Amino acid sequence: MSTCEALNSSTEPSNYILVAEDDQDVAFLITEMLKEEGYEYVWAQDGQEALEIMDKQMPNLLITDIMMPRMDGIELIKNVRKDENKCHMPVIVVSARTEDADRLIGLEAGAEVYLGKPFNSEELMLRVRKLLEQREMLRIKYSREIAEADRIEAEEQSQNINGNDREFIEKVDEFIHENIINSELDANALAETMHMSPTTLNRRIKSITGTNTTIYIRQKRLGRAKQLLQNTQMSMGEIQAVCGFESPSYFSRAFKAEYGISPSDFRKKRGNF
Repeated sequence: MSTCEALNSSTEPSNYILVAEDDQDVAFLITEMLKEEGYEYVWAQDGQEALEIMDKQMPNLLITDIMMPRMDGIELIKNVRKDENKCHMPVIVVSARTEDADRLIGLEAGAEVYLGKPFNSEELMLRVRKLLEQREMLRIKYSREIAEADRIEAEEQSQNINGNDREFIEKVDEFIHENIINSELDANALAETMHMSPTTLNRRIKSITGTNTTIYIRQKRLGRAKQLLQNTQMSMGEIQAVCGFESPSYFSRAFKAEYGISPSDFRKKRGNF
């Protein structure tokens, strides 16, 4: 196993876990356990490398040691918690430092769970599963809260479209809204659902909206992100994930290109935008 190696898949998974651990044997043990449970994972040898990985592909959960070179686990957790793109991420500490004072430092820094080495493998996997389930429940809750806003937006848009075109674009919007969390939702997936070739779908959407299918899907993602920035207290990282953007940097670039302002600045000025 080599550092930074995504061991199961090159595509972004739904439960992708980052393990920051400088001891190769311990890292191998944890990642093998994750593999057996069906999770995707990547290994970083220290906190600095973990942050670099997060900037490229945001994990759903972090498992970290405390004592590591370059950047230790406490500093890593503090960096995660102060970054609005990362602060939503659950953190589990697995450390040989098991004194009460060490545990309190880790929990104060922002870890949800602090386990001592040697750890109970069943407990670690239970903690992983429960934290991921909690995050998924939050995503579902937020998705339900904006479902009505999506419906109203689609109805307002359709007022300017007549007949068969209105029915068609409503079906397109419904599918996009239901699958928006999926970063792999693209023109091909939409075409398959609509029982059309990608070329025919693109031609039809462009005739109605003036834009191609790929851009139309991105606009829907950005529209939902804008709603969440305006109406919820979700973190930037949560909004990016819920709206199906693969990375914080891409989300920020796309949002600014669409609205002329960064997501962070939009949230600060949302009352006057």
